[in-house]
Amino acid sequence: MMQALLLIQTFALRHALPQLAIGHLLQLINILLPVPSYLPRTYHSFRKAFNESDMSVKTVMCCSNVKCRNLVMSPDLVYCEFCNTEINNTAALQSGTFFLSLSLADQIRNVLETNRPSTELHRSSSVDNSISDIQDGTLYKGCNIDSSTDISLVWNTDGVPLFKCSMKSFWPVRCIINELPYDIARKEVLISSLWFGKGKPNLHAQLSLFVQDIKELNQTGITWKHPTTGVMVTSKVLPIISCCDAVARCAVQGIHQFNGSFGCSWCLDEGEVVERGDGVARVYPFRPTAGSRCRTHASMLEHAQAVTSSPITTTHVMGVKSVSPLFLLESYGFDMVQSFNVDYMHCVLLGCVRQFLDLWTNSKNHASPWYISKKMTDSIDARLLQIRPPSEITRLPRSITQAAQWKASECRSWLMHYSLFALSGNLPPRFLRHWRNLVEAVHYLLSMHLTVQGISDAKNKLNRFVVDVEQLYDLQHVSYNVHQLVHIADCVQICGPLWRTSAFPFESHNQKLLQLFNGTNYITQQISHQLIRLNSIECQLDAITSDSPECAGVRGLVQQWLRGYPLLKNAEHLEMDTVALGRPHSRAITAVEKRLTEPLCAFQVPDTCNDYNRALIRGKPYCIEAYGRKFNHNDYTVELSSGSIAIIVSFICFHDKMFIMAKLCEQRPAATTYVLATHMKMVTVSETLVSLRPNDLIRKCVNVAKVAECMLMSIQPNSCESD
Repeated sequence: MMQALLLIQTFALRHALPQLAIGHLLQLINILLPVPSYLPRTYHSFRKAFNESDMSVKTVMCCSNVKCRNLVMSPDLVYCEFCNTEINNTAALQSGTFFLSLSLADQIRNVLETNRPSTELHRSSSVDNSISDIQDGTLYKGCNIDSSTDISLVWNTDGVPLFKCSMKSFWPVRCIINELPYDIARKEVLISSLWFGKGKPNLHAQLSLFVQDIKELNQTGITWKHPTTGVMVTSKVLPIISCCDAVARCAVQGIHQFNGSFGCSWCLDEGEVVERGDGVARVYPFRPTAGSRCRTHASMLEHAQAVTSSPITTTHVMGVKSVSPLFLLESYGFDMVQSFNVDYMHCVLLGCVRQFLDLWTNSKNHASPWYISKKMTDSIDARLLQIRPPSEITRLPRSITQAAQWKASECRSWLMHYSLFALSGNLPPRFLRHWRNLVEAVHYLLSMHLTVQGISDAKNKLNRFVVDVEQLYDLQHVSYNVHQLVHIADCVQICGPLWRTSAFPFESHNQKLLQLFNGTNYITQQISHQLIRLNSIECQLDAITSDSPECAGVRGLVQQWLRGYPLLKNAEHLEMDTVALGRPHSRAITAVEKRLTEPLCAFQVPDTCNDYNRALIRGKPYCIEAYGRKFNHNDYTVELSSGSIAIIVSFICFHDKMFIMAKLCEQRPAATTYVLATHMKMVTVSETLVSLRPNDLIRKCVNVAKVAECMLMSIQPNSCESD
């Protein structure tokens, strides 16, 4: 019976059923089953069947005085110990002056113990001072982290609006574990605390909760059982990096917002106020001496103490307005300056990309030399709409006239792959060459392996981009987002590649949170209870299932409902993390295939093979050209470990091994009519056929366009990010 209850529980979570619907579902099932069915008949009795106490949730009250809002840590207090305001818990619950605190220790333990595929915590294997992960950054190396047991976090806080017609939002403090492989870590987002209400929460109080959690996690550690070895491990937790957008970052640091003086989180550039449109705006012209005026943890603390100890009313000292609770995390590896990275999703994609798209296409700039007319817009759209990206880019290109509604992932595809080709001939060459600096620099900083020289070159390109914005577009367009580009390369050196510390996992998690409640009442409580159920399901699944076929079916269905439906129907699992998909076609191996495959085999090649149209290689879907041409996504154009580009022709399998037949592409000189980046190549498909193994495939390419007899290919910067 417990298996049936678990399936009902998972079904309800998958489809976000309210309590009333679950109760009706139980009534329906009981009517259909023979009497007696032994299943619960009401939602209340259904809930009692589950032990959902594995993850504790506490309600933490705040002082109702808007000028105080400090935490009320003891339930016995009658008056606030800071401002002496009377404490009324009932009124606090109704007004929203409280937080829900979820146990980080329980969540981390559940993530580490539940079905993790690796036998050890993930550690970077980079050599020669190259950077391929957070562990290669100077910040991580400077922390006192035990490489065998301790874990570190990237954490985030931001407001998430719930309804379009309401001012209410919730503010979670969330974390991901750096020592998990990124494809797992980005899906396992942990929640430390959650606030819901109108306006903004008391971030000082919410961050104080987070600081207390981290202190406990370091004083006592987290003891968890390794899922593979069964060994008990005790880990300490260090919150070394914070990834927030500009608004939230200034709030948690306790400094001026970006439109105020000294609003930069990394340097002491005051900025300038200039006229823009009908009003004014703060801009940040490039200063060559900015590197000598960097903020430090010590200077931030000094400025914060100067504000609080000033005998006169001082609003800020060098932009610092208050003492953030995060200063208390210094002994746990957190730096008030270096631990904050430039989030490229908000700064570059939703910031600079949208800013320049508006500059180019907004009719108010019709007299400017960079303006793109309606006729040119139609030309750009025609080029965009013919692109068939790989399936990792789930959103197909949309018209540039809808750029204001583009999601961050669409802005990323535009920046990395589409913009230079689409703008060539439509944007004057000097503006296009200027834009290329941003494209090449960000593309490199998103790569899997970064060198010191490469980061330095990217920094020079970004500096040139910022300098030329003032010269080409005017000082009023050197916005705070443009200014942040000066600091991106340094943040990569400190925190790791841009993709590893971006806000994309947290933004994806927002959509999951929005599915965890129904109606408009008690939203925080609904979300917390649903999170408890989600976190406990896999533990309950392990407790009630065995190796029987029936239990395997229950496990498969639960995992499909919670994690999506993998492409594994009619699948054959092979070596090298490879899965052949679909029904095979048995055929004879041609003489050419046998000749090309023999050098790769340690045995005699048979006369027959199984031929497949599709395959999963390291979790990514690939297909052959003849099959893929029928669809909107191109999953058959690939980059090889040799650096060449190839078109997949067939997947042939024998002796549980897969061999990939592909046509090589030959690189051609770039057409002079286009301004292209270094990661873009003009190629032609040759008749040269090669036999490959799955590990020869590095990543898929973006087939941007057909130019005369050539194809324009854009290489993806990494194989980790996906929409």
